[in-house]
Amino acid sequence: MGIVPFAATFTSVGKWYTLHAMRRIQRTSAPLIIAHRGASADAPENTLAAFRLAIAQGADGLECDLRMSADGVIVISHDDSLHRTHEHPIHIAEATAAQLATHGVPTLAETLDTVRGHLPLINLELKEPIPPDTLDATIGAQAAGIILSSFDTTIIAATRAALPRLPFWLLTLQGTNMAIATARELGCVGIHVWHRAATPRFIAHAGRAGLPVYVWTLDDLRRAGILAGRGIAGITTNAPGKLRALFPAAPQAITAGGAD
Repeated sequence: MGIVPFAATFTSVGKWYTLHAMRRIQRTSAPLIIAHRGASADAPENTLAAFRLAIAQGADGLECDLRMSADGVIVISHDDSLHRTHEHPIHIAEATAAQLATHGVPTLAETLDTVRGHLPLINLELKEPIPPDTLDATIGAQAAGIILSSFDTTIIAATRAALPRLPFWLLTLQGTNMAIATARELGCVGIHVWHRAATPRFIAHAGRAGLPVYVWTLDDLRRAGILAGRGIAGITTNAPGKLRALFPAAPQAITAGGAD
């Protein structure tokens, strides 16, 4: 096959995949687009700049990570140190919020002030135990749209017992019946699963159990279209603007459990 015919065929195949994905989307509700650590493909992760960019790119929600500073303030950081993100050896638990702020690490309070009123869903992942009274006071009375999540079932159980008003998603790598059973036992309102584990069988079983399925972390448009066709409730992505172009229709409503 010559170069020109091959290129034309490749382009045609690419267009077919895009059209096929769009047809899948048209048959179902568009999933929520949740910005993973903000618009982290285009701005430093877990920063106010990334959160503002997620708003500008049309995200439906934000996912960010909670840790405690040395002076008892909830701050936003995925890792327990700034080594990967800032090439700095400082550990989150050994620095004050003011010290971390010099490196661009925001507090949860600053994050909520930035995104409330702009993003209807705010997914706060607990990377470690967060004192419930501190979490409750920082979130305040405006808890609408707040969803907590964690991989650690002990953290989920303890936080739910202390703060039953705040809903949880179970974070998991496994798309299994055990994950569904665990989520139900813990009283979670959804499952946030690795996108490769979101099989049609798992999504269907979770749906029958009353648990909408959200996937992480997915930037590929073709895969996003396939999963939308399977009925997932949301996609956590580093590139919300890219996925927004594929899913232009905003959901009709967002509840504590996800999209209706």
